[in-house]
Amino acid sequence: MVVGFGGSIGVGKTTNSHLLSRILKENGYDSEVFSFADPLRSFCSELLGKDFLALSKDREQKDVAKECYSVFSDTGKWLSPRDVLKAVGSSIRASFSDDIFCTLMTKRIEDSSCDFIFVDDVRWPVEAGLFLDDSLSRDRFLVSLFRDGVENSWDYNFGTCDYEIVTLPEADINSEAYRDFLISSFSGYLGVRGLI
Repeated sequence: MVVGFGGSIGVGKTTNSHLLSRILKENGYDSEVFSFADPLRSFCSELLGKDFLALSKDREQKDVAKECYSVFSDTGKWLSPRDVLKAVGSSIRASFSDDIFCTLMTKRIEDSSCDFIFVDDVRWPVEAGLFLDDSLSRDRFLVSLFRDGVENSWDYNFGTCDYEIVTLPEADINSEAYRDFLISSFSGYLGVRGLI
């Protein structure tokens, strides 16, 4: 089963992907979290050093501009790790194709033997299409996450496709109540029962 999470920046796509993956692992399932940006992060960390990889995943640091990344700016402007990923990713898509990262993701998914894969960064219609067409041999679905207090800037129209909408509560993500919410919200979609 492959689950894609889409939603605005800060809604909790990565956090909830990792929480669900951990819950499934605790219950005996193999589970992984993938990102469309993983190959891009690896490439950029080879160029810029291993600390780039950590910074690009850090919630507090990924939007902090740094002078050392200005090499990727045409104007010499300081860039954040997120800006670097956007710039390099745009260049790669322009040089190859809009769906280059979907092609890489499809290969990773098909090569994985995990029971469950969560894709934590569905942002573009071409990425959502991976969950809506028949390009994957596995069962899959797309979840659009919303959270009170986070402006919804993720407003893609996927036409007549089916996708789930989950509104996340304002709660401590480490609390038992939040864990129970995730289990009750997703166990049916995932086809698993009796999660603890």
